[in-house]
Amino acid sequence: RERACEVGIELARRLSEGFPETGRVWGFGSVFEIWRDYRMGSDIDLAVESGDILALMRVTEGAEFPVDVVDLSACEPSFADFIRSQGTILAEAHP
Repeated sequence: RERACEVGIELARRLSEGFPETGRVWGFGSVFEIWRDYRMGSDIDLAVESGDILALMRVTEGAEFPVDVVDLSACEPSFADFIRSQGTILAEAHP
């Protein structure tokens, strides 16, 4: 979990620096929510406030762990609210 968290933070930094339109980059899921069970093979879940999701996903290709990137503006409001309440802000882009 510790290494996956480090990788997630680094990816979030790269996303926010390379794509300022992303706004905040959130980490959620078993890597960042310590109350959840983490398993070897768990993926890194990242959420952005906006942006070109395909371009953002390309940044994560080849990462040490599988990575899912979701666009909060395209999620169901209840899911976006869950991520914002339970997730962790990993990076914030400054346009």
